[in-house]
Amino acid sequence: MDQPTHITRPAFSPRSLGYHALAWAGFILYELSIVFYASDTRLDHAWEYIGYYALNMLLFYSTSQLVLPLAFRTKGSSYLLLLLVPLQLGAYILLEYGLEQLYNYFRAFPREAALNQRFVVSFIWRGTYFIGLSTTFWFVWRTFQHQQRISRLELRQLADAKARAELEKDLATTQSAYLQAQINPHFLFNTLNFIFNQVQEGAPKASESVLLLAEVMRHALTGAQPDGKTSLSAEVSHLRHYVSLNQLRYSYPLYIQLDVQGDTGGHRLPPLLLLTFVENIFKHGDLTDPAIPATVQVACRDGWLHVTTQNKKRPYPPMQGFGIGLRNVRTRLERFYLPYEYQLDVGEDAAQYKLNFQLKLL
Repeated sequence: MDQPTHITRPAFSPRSLGYHALAWAGFILYELSIVFYASDTRLDHAWEYIGYYALNMLLFYSTSQLVLPLAFRTKGSSYLLLLLVPLQLGAYILLEYGLEQLYNYFRAFPREAALNQRFVVSFIWRGTYFIGLSTTFWFVWRTFQHQQRISRLELRQLADAKARAELEKDLATTQSAYLQAQINPHFLFNTLNFIFNQVQEGAPKASESVLLLAEVMRHALTGAQPDGKTSLSAEVSHLRHYVSLNQLRYSYPLYIQLDVQGDTGGHRLPPLLLLTFVENIFKHGDLTDPAIPATVQVACRDGWLHVTTQNKKRPYPPMQGFGIGLRNVRTRLERFYLPYEYQLDVGEDAAQYKLNFQLKLL
């Protein structure tokens, strides 16, 4: 069975309508100048040409808007022209005959209007003339549309080639970073292990800090899998280690609560995504007030990950760079997920920052 081809009708924008009006005006003036100066046609009958040219326009646009798109809709359907064109001409002749009869009611001296051979042949020629003009217009317009479509495809191919080049560049950068990561973590973890063994007995708090730092760095450097994601349970453990490490850094207590609900196993997401939310709390929040502790809630329910954070504002201006981490998070989300698969809302009032993050677990 033949498949429909991409045949469309010429579109009429306000600009193109103006062009059509100018073209018809020029064409009509051209023909009427010949009629009035090369014959004895009286000017008092000039109004009759309104109806004649209205029928000519009807024939022209019915051909380009209906007959040709229908005849070339599918491969092998052009035989419809053998049926549609004679029907068009027949209807055109009958309308012209009816128009002559109508005009006779308004003429001071009615003309003889008979549906004879001379009348039919003259309007067959006239109708064929306008069908030919319409066909030429339609094929020119169709060729122009094909050229535009080819140009758009070429531009799209150029854009795709540019995107592929950028991806290849990013891949090369990633591969280089990966090769560096094969050396640096090995050296880093051996060094941290050495420091841990040296201070374990004499400084238990320092040894605990070294151990937590090793766990934090291990996840940051080796957490991503080949698909660019890591397990949610590993992310949650990373958050716990990060919070514990920061609490050991200060001589005064930090009031922050991390609450995890639901089963975090079996789910995957881009690594270090949740860490940005907690980092902002330590960078820009006041964690010294036991009456208003910072809270981080992580919950898995109904196939969605829900993360909410809330913390008191510092009484002095926030650190520089506020918002950069969140912009990076949005950029990473756009690369991994569709717009309806996540939502990130950040708000604040005079006293607190609030964050609400939802992510569809795939």
